[in-house]
Amino acid sequence: MKYTYYFVEKFKFVISLIVLYLLVCNPVYSQFSEEKIETDSSNISIIRNSLYRVYNEEYKYKDLIWRSVRYIIDTTKLLHEGWATKDWRYLGTWNEYLIDGTPAYTVDYDKGSWFVNERLFPHHDILVKMKLVADSLIVAVYGQDFYNNHIHFAFKCSAYDDAGYVGNWLEPLERKPNEFSFRYDIKLDSIEYYQNMVGISLDEKGNYIVEDDIYSNFGFEKVQSANKVFHINKRLALEKSKENGLNLTDSSEVSGFLRWEKNRSKTFYSGSFKYNVTELYEIIKDIKENERSRITYRFYVYSFDPWTGDFLEKKKMKKIAEWEKFSGSTSGLLPDE
Repeated sequence: MKYTYYFVEKFKFVISLIVLYLLVCNPVYSQFSEEKIETDSSNISIIRNSLYRVYNEEYKYKDLIWRSVRYIIDTTKLLHEGWATKDWRYLGTWNEYLIDGTPAYTVDYDKGSWFVNERLFPHHDILVKMKLVADSLIVAVYGQDFYNNHIHFAFKCSAYDDAGYVGNWLEPLERKPNEFSFRYDIKLDSIEYYQNMVGISLDEKGNYIVEDDIYSNFGFEKVQSANKVFHINKRLALEKSKENGLNLTDSSEVSGFLRWEKNRSKTFYSGSFKYNVTELYEIIKDIKENERSRITYRFYVYSFDPWTGDFLEKKKMKKIAEWEKFSGSTSGLLPDE
């Protein structure tokens, strides 16, 4: 009976995909349109494409977006809906459904809890098993208090096999995976929240994989402090920055943020967390008509050890924005000699 139900559900899922594929091929539904509406309190975007009707309402005076996605063939049929911040950090409970109303999954981004319809999500049990391994690595390196106070899992997990990508936590895996990539967010307090700050890669046996990408957030810090929780936030960092030269006025352009700094070594301990306060003190513009243009933003940076809250150094850094007709880029913070 268990297997019969599985194949019935799988058949319904495949039929849903076929229906959506036919819609894509039908020129009536393959067109894209976007409608924008402004109200006193929000900006609304309604996007229609070959598959979905996407409704986004961004609130002007709150860091909130309401998102509702429905199937274009029948807009009474819900794919998913819920709340997010303006940088697309999902909040609260989100439910996803197939076009016939079959529940696919329920996730609670605040609590980090989930339920998936395992008949539609083959091999999901492997992801759960590997997450326990990744969790245990964080606890082994940083401690249970750090995990409880600062780590948040927002279902960011991708899976791979020898042929490449096979799926993630919230979509069915196409094949049995043998490599896994987890990303965890960090919360300092009820206000400060940083996405994708801890990255962990594992093989099929749960062994840690050292990433070749020296610019990624994959890796761990060898912490010297005995009390392995963060003792910093923006308020404390600003106070200590003023003691070390920050001139804070109403016109100051100042920001504070947690940062992972890679040390370019391809080892288990491959970087460290820093808390930086940046003070913009100069903007240099090099604007050229029909040529590549550049704006250089120069900062004083006050750096802190987040594990102790101690001030480390004040230094000059810069950020460079460059663009031309069909391309452009903005760097991260760079040393400024």
